[in-house]
Amino acid sequence: MKLFFSILFFSFFLTFSSPRTSAQTPLDNTEDILEEEILPSDDQKKPVNEDEEIEEEFQEDEPPLEDALPESPSQRSDTESANNILLVGIDGVVTLSYVFENSPESFEIKYRIHLKGETAADTAVINGDAEIIADVQGMLATWPGGECKLEIQIPQVSFELVYKKTGEEAAVVNLRFKGNILEQWQSKCSFKDGGPNFETSGPPEKWLTEALQLASPPLTSIALKFDDDKSASTTFQIRQKTFNDPPIGSAQIEGTGIVTVKPKNAEE
Repeated sequence: MKLFFSILFFSFFLTFSSPRTSAQTPLDNTEDILEEEILPSDDQKKPVNEDEEIEEEFQEDEPPLEDALPESPSQRSDTESANNILLVGIDGVVTLSYVFENSPESFEIKYRIHLKGETAADTAVINGDAEIIADVQGMLATWPGGECKLEIQIPQVSFELVYKKTGEEAAVVNLRFKGNILEQWQSKCSFKDGGPNFETSGPPEKWLTEALQLASPPLTSIALKFDDDKSASTTFQIRQKTFNDPPIGSAQIEGTGIVTVKPKNAEE
C-alpha cells in the first residue's frame, strides 16, 4: 500500500512539475501560414524612397513642357500665312452646236475650262496654264459606206489672273489669256469596205475665244463679295448667239461659268 501511494505521489509530482504547452488551434495555424506566405519578411521589404514618390506625383500633375511653352513668333507667322492664303479659280463650260447648211448632220463641242492659282496678298498677279478640253459629240458626215468624225486638240495656253482686294468684303478678278486659244481640228474618215482612212485638217479655229469675249460680266472685270467665312463666288454667262459660217453652215454658242475665291485651308 505504501508502495502504491509512493508511485501515485511521484506521478502527480511529474505531472505538475513538467513545462506547460498550449494547444494550437487550426485558426492560429492559418494565421501563421498567411503571415509566412503573404507578408514579406524583413529581408524582402523594400525601403520607401520619399523622393521617388514626390517625383511621380510631380510628373502626373505637371503638363508636358512643349504644351507649357508659348508659341514662337515663327510658328505664329507660319500659321497666319497658311490661314491667309487664298485660292482663286475659274471654271466654265461653253457649248457649240454646229449645223450644216445642206446636210442633216450636226455635231456638238463642249469646251471645259479650268484655271486656278493662289495668293496671300491683297493685290497679286497669278500666272499659270489653263486646262481646256474639247469633247466632240456627233459626226461631220455619214453615208452607207463610211463616216467622218471630228477631233479637236487645244494646245496649252498661259493666263494671267490679277486679284485685287478693293475693301474689307470685296475684291476684283481680271483674267487675260497670254495667247490665242487655238483649236486644232482634224477630220478622220473611215470606210466600211476596208479602204485606207482619209484624214484632213485646216487652220485652227477660234470659236472658244469668240465665246469668252461674250461673257457677262466680262472676264476682265469680275467683282466679288466675301461672306462670313472669307469666301466669295460669282457666276458669268455667255448668252446664246449664232455665228454664220458660210458656205458650210452655222454655229450656235452659249456657256456659263463660276469664279471662286476661298481660303486654302478650307480644302484641307
